[in-house]
Amino acid sequence: MGLFDRKPRISAQEWCEYFYNNYVFSPNIGQANPWQLFCDAAYQQILKSDSTFSVVDVSDFSEQLLALRLEVIGIVWLFHVKDDLAPKQSECTRLYLLKHNREGLWDMMEPYNRAVAKSIVGGNDSNTRMGRAHIVFMNSMRTQLFDKWTTVISDPKDAARPANRVGSNVPWKSHKTQAYLSFALTDQLQCEVNEKARKGMMAIIQGFFNGASEELRKVKIIS
Repeated sequence: MGLFDRKPRISAQEWCEYFYNNYVFSPNIGQANPWQLFCDAAYQQILKSDSTFSVVDVSDFSEQLLALRLEVIGIVWLFHVKDDLAPKQSECTRLYLLKHNREGLWDMMEPYNRAVAKSIVGGNDSNTRMGRAHIVFMNSMRTQLFDKWTTVISDPKDAARPANRVGSNVPWKSHKTQAYLSFALTDQLQCEVNEKARKGMMAIIQGFFNGASEELRKVKIIS
């Protein structure tokens, strides 16, 4: 690989500012809001699969899906960036939302973060030796990382969120995390959907992952 083929080296803050400004909270195109257009289309897709989804308000769906998308970006980060920078991404996200008067989304992300944590240990029977061992190991790892990361950021939540995502690579690849996130979404929307609609939600969640992954692959995060 030649010198001119090297990836740009940027900070976590620079990447978050760029990605959030241009993709997550992208400016209007004329009078149209790109995110709302996407959510309207996603809503109609789910509604086509399950007519009972009509009980959900489109604006509520849009806000919850946005919070879910922000959580997925945190998962993507652990796939492509070294673990020690995970709390920095979390901190940058929180401060970005605060700066742009969208801090409510930070709290809305919490149920999705808990869903990710559950997906990592979900399916392990605590009554079996192997199941208990996995649960104890993951809880111990999360505690150790939380204690380590609280020394480098200002808010403990910036350490807790990424600690809950550690170990998500296996359940993500098996689509278990996508399923847990889809159930967290319907819980927040206070609705139930059929299997076809749920698979549609999981495909949307996977799309969020793919889009963030594509952008992270283009750069090297160094701080």
